[in-house]
Order: sequence, then structure tokens, then C-alpha cells
Amino acid sequence: MKIEVCGEIRLSDFEPGPNSFKAEFIAGLKRRPKILPCKFFYDERGSRLFDQICELDEYYLTRVETEILRNNVTQIATLCGPRCLLVELGSGSSSKTRLLLGYLERPVAYMPIDISRAHLLSAAEALTAIILPSKSFPCAPITTGRSRCLLRRESRYGR
Repeated sequence: MKIEVCGEIRLSDFEPGPNSFKAEFIAGLKRRPKILPCKFFYDERGSRLFDQICELDEYYLTRVETEILRNNVTQIATLCGPRCLLVELGSGSSSKTRLLLGYLERPVAYMPIDISRAHLLSAAEALTAIILPSKSFPCAPITTGRSRCLLRRESRYGR
């Protein structure tokens, strides 16, 4: 793991080294049927492409997720509790999460987790300027006395 400070954002980078990437890639191509994990497609360009796909009329999942979140944001924020650490798996551009962050009571931090390092940093930079007063996304241990909320949006899996 590498920890990098990018402006006011602290990034914990768990990206495997090039040798691991190459070995996994070759192993996938040797399988029958051939298979490559989707994580190989989500660099900055692949993530931007997925964001564009989410805007298509044919891809309804993003609109449905946003509607569900808008209709239930107050209840979700209440369940998260004050001073929560919000962890989101597969955060992408964090566009829907912005809705929730605006309703949380004094959130300690938002920890987005995503495959694409560049896309993750871009989303984090946009959010620090808009929402969180601490202007950081620390990857820190969860301590007692703070509520935790793990945001898992099912339609994001498989990307």
C-alpha cells in the first residue's frame, strides 16, 4: 500500500504492482474460456466511459438509484448518525453520494473506494470543494465513539 497526499486529500493506494497485473492478465488469457477481470478496464478513460454510459437512456440503473436515494435520503442520513465515517465501495464519480453527504450530521469523513485512481482523485477533489468542512478523505482506522456506514449500491457490482 502506498499513501500519497494530493493537495488536501490523502490517498491510500492498494494498486497491485505491474508484475501482479501482468501475471493475472496472462492467467486470464490462458483460461478456457478466456477471462479478464473488469478491474482491467477501469482506468481513468474506462471510468469516464462508464460515467457516459450511466447517462444513456438505456442505462436506467443510475436514475433508479438516484430516485431511491432522493426519496430516502433523510432516513438514510439518520441511520448513519452524527459524526459518521461514510465508506463507499465502487464510488466512481461519487455523484449520487453527494446527495447523502449534504444530509449527514457533521460527518467525520467520506472514504470513497474505487478501482480507478485518477477517477477517484478527481471525484474527491470535487467533493472537498463542495461539501466536507475538513476537506480531506482520510483512510484512517475506525475508532470507537463514531458511527460507521458502509454504502453498497448493488447495481455497481459487475462493472
